[in-house]
Amino acid sequence: MNTFDALGYSEALTGIGVSEKQAKLQAKALSEAFDSNDLATKSDIVRLEFKITELKADVKAQISEMELRIIKWQIGGIGLVIAAIKFL
Repeated sequence: MNTFDALGYSEALTGIGVSEKQAKLQAKALSEAFDSNDLATKSDIVRLEFKITELKADVKAQISEMELRIIKWQIGGIGLVIAAIKFL
């Protein structure tokens, strides 16, 4: 849905001294940009914020899991060093 007032925009530009040809061209370009459906709506942004929140939680969980795995490897390594020392 195009809610951009191309005529009003063009008239405002000519009112401040922009040539009529240039004002019409700019108004047309902006109108086409707004009609391209590439603009995010508020609901698009809310959905993205929700997805980002989910992803952040997932990344935090994965980091915690990796930290636990690192600690396990460190404990295992310490155990091996202690066993090697006792063996000597």
